[in-house]
Amino acid sequence: MYTEFLKPIALLGVFFWIIFRLVVPSAIVYFRILALYGFLVATVWGPMVLRYWHQKTGELNFKWKLANWQDELDPNPDFDWGDKNENSRKVANRIDELQARQTFFRYCVVGQEVVDRTGFEEMCHRLPGLEHLDTPEKRDAQFASIDSNSSGLIDIEEFLKWARENKEINYVLGIRPQNPPWRKWWHSPLAYFELFLLTLFLAASILMFLYWYVSAMLIPVCGENDSRSWPNCFGTAGAGLGTGRWLYVFLQGLTLGIFLDTLLEAFVRWVVSKHSDVQNFTTLKAKEDYYTGHLFGYLYLGWFLWYALLGFVYVPFGSWIQAAQKLILGDNWVNEWVPGAISMDTAMVTPLIVTQALNLLLDTLIPYIERKFSDAELETTGPDTLGKPIAEADPDADSKHKVETDSPNSSLVGDATRQVVSSLQLDSTLAPTVYLTSTIPTWGWDKAASKMARRWKSATHIVDEGNRGDWAFFSQMLDPAIQFSYCVNFSAIWPMTALCAYINNYFEIKSDLLTLFIGSRRPAPRKVNGIGAWVSCLHFSVIAGVFFAVGMITVASSGLEAFVAPESCGLTDHDFTMTPSIGCMGGSSHYRLASILVLEHLGLFMTFVVYRTVSKASVQVEETKLKTSMKMKRQFERHWAETFRP
Repeated sequence: MYTEFLKPIALLGVFFWIIFRLVVPSAIVYFRILALYGFLVATVWGPMVLRYWHQKTGELNFKWKLANWQDELDPNPDFDWGDKNENSRKVANRIDELQARQTFFRYCVVGQEVVDRTGFEEMCHRLPGLEHLDTPEKRDAQFASIDSNSSGLIDIEEFLKWARENKEINYVLGIRPQNPPWRKWWHSPLAYFELFLLTLFLAASILMFLYWYVSAMLIPVCGENDSRSWPNCFGTAGAGLGTGRWLYVFLQGLTLGIFLDTLLEAFVRWVVSKHSDVQNFTTLKAKEDYYTGHLFGYLYLGWFLWYALLGFVYVPFGSWIQAAQKLILGDNWVNEWVPGAISMDTAMVTPLIVTQALNLLLDTLIPYIERKFSDAELETTGPDTLGKPIAEADPDADSKHKVETDSPNSSLVGDATRQVVSSLQLDSTLAPTVYLTSTIPTWGWDKAASKMARRWKSATHIVDEGNRGDWAFFSQMLDPAIQFSYCVNFSAIWPMTALCAYINNYFEIKSDLLTLFIGSRRPAPRKVNGIGAWVSCLHFSVIAGVFFAVGMITVASSGLEAFVAPESCGLTDHDFTMTPSIGCMGGSSHYRLASILVLEHLGLFMTFVVYRTVSKASVQVEETKLKTSMKMKRQFERHWAETFRP
């Protein structure tokens, strides 16, 4: 759905760029159109995406009957119970029947409200507090004690009685346990102090990359007989494609993209995961919300602090910043400021394209290559039980496989297998269609048909697929969330942002399909009615996007100058350099500050109006609910009319 919403703004952005940069080149009109386009993307398109996302979520919840599902009742399987006494955990002596019933129905026999021995075994494996029931004998004894009528099944009343009388299950089903007081005044402050240190590390790292980029753009041009070499001087003042300065800036953007997309994300994940365990949340939802919210916040800071400092500090006030740096670092470490040397539309392109390319490389290409080598190795080793018909099988190799795997009487089995395979190969009708029975049916990619098809795989394939990594749901949500922030933040300075996002998503969707079905273990299904804390993250992105878009228009580009005073600010139709002219509109900086305040308030107001105007529930769901309520009303009327009919 999100990718479909990228289409209109991507087409509009490309249309504006072609018309006002190529067909009828006019920098002043281009800056005006681009400022208006970016402002509307942030204030109209962003909240509309969120609202229609709510509608789609509501449709699925209504279709799957999850509208009233409360996923906050899921217990955290990693909760630290201490020594399970009242001194380490405060646990209620009564159970919450709603929660107990919800837990019970997860392990019921399909279509029935009873739990059999298989469901009880799964319950003992999954629920905290039942770890001591780790052998079949212990589980059978406990099952027999719960099954009061000896029916071989546990109904809801027997389960509730057991839960009330045994504190071991009450740990899971009772009112939520509380952490001891010492954890609140010791662990939490320590955890947040470490997160504060993480914030300082992020800021220091981003400042280092910012210093690198600014220095690269301000390195002087080489003279005719200049003895300096690359990268101490460059042959051109700008960073045109293929120039030495462009190569140096590209290396900086590549390093920044690798740092943000791999090193920083891995480090922040490790820190936040560690602290989410320290918090010892009692519910799975609370743990996931903490992990998602904190991780998104720090990664958002890491991703966009570089752009914010460059656009809102260096671009408008670069001469003052460079002068202050000279006082601290000295003249040898700071270059002279060159007005117009840094333009935000070119500054953001390299990191954006590099990070999107890295996402495709890390999430698609590298796993694909690894899978190709792994499949090739499996196809060239082992017996001919890898999806080949018996007509192409080697009786000796397959009988050897039978001898190695089947025992006792392995030699007799091997001879029998060889005879069966040899006999079937003589039958021209059966040989191409019959497969060896030791293979297992599964799904795989059919190269000839270019689609998923039924395949037969040996146990070697199954073991290999079982050893693959889990499906990374967080990464699948993080990428579009950051990408969504790119669109609402920077469409005001570069109209191709949405197009890059759409192209990336086109290939990402296809690669995710292969990763989901082939490249990773199948995800374990879990009943939820939304995307959890990601909704709050997207709301934050929309609100922050309004401030970013206004800042890009008024401070980091020539958008405000193009509307107010293009002539006095030195703008011409042939100069597409996107840099502000501080002080050119008169009235010191009061006019610009007033414009920022007005546009920010107008943008937030428009965002609120659009968000509240678009209904949270889709028309289809509302009509279905209305029809259902009217049908029930007519049934009640018919019932009472027949009851009191004279």
